[in-house]
Amino acid sequence: MINSNRGFTLIEVMIVVVVIAILAAIAFPSYQAYVRRAAEAGVTQEMLKVSELLEKHKAKNFTYKCFDLQDYYGGTVDNLTAINYPINAVGANIQYTLTLVDAGADNQVLVNASCDDPDTDTLGLAQQWAIIATKNTSNTLVKDKSFNFLMTSQGNKCKNKANLVTRTGCGEGAEQW
Repeated sequence: MINSNRGFTLIEVMIVVVVIAILAAIAFPSYQAYVRRAAEAGVTQEMLKVSELLEKHKAKNFTYKCFDLQDYYGGTVDNLTAINYPINAVGANIQYTLTLVDAGADNQVLVNASCDDPDTDTLGLAQQWAIIATKNTSNTLVKDKSFNFLMTSQGNKCKNKANLVTRTGCGEGAEQW
């Protein structure tokens, strides 16, 4: 009578577990970097799209004043001057928030309630714009290693990992994109 045991020894199982752990340790950071690069590429593409819409608006109206994101994004925009990326994302799924401001004036937006009533116009000349893309630090894939972005009507396109991006520049340690 032949006694044959079938199965794996504990050593063989441990070797398989170690090999899988090593592969996961290599693959997961690469995946995270890929997701970050994809989010950054997507948000810069969205910024370029908004800049094109701004230029169309100025061609028709001779000013950036009263440019309304809701005209182009419909019900997906809760705020007249900011959109979340990806579009329709909520909570921790938001990777970036794009904010649209008048680059020529402190804390001035391009659209407000006075756009509905020209007699109460409180907006400035609105001859310049800036789009600021701020990363959502509660999103686990974007977090600290991703960039904040700035794009202006004067052609400034910069990015910075620190939260130093304003309507006028990206601060120390900035890179062009």
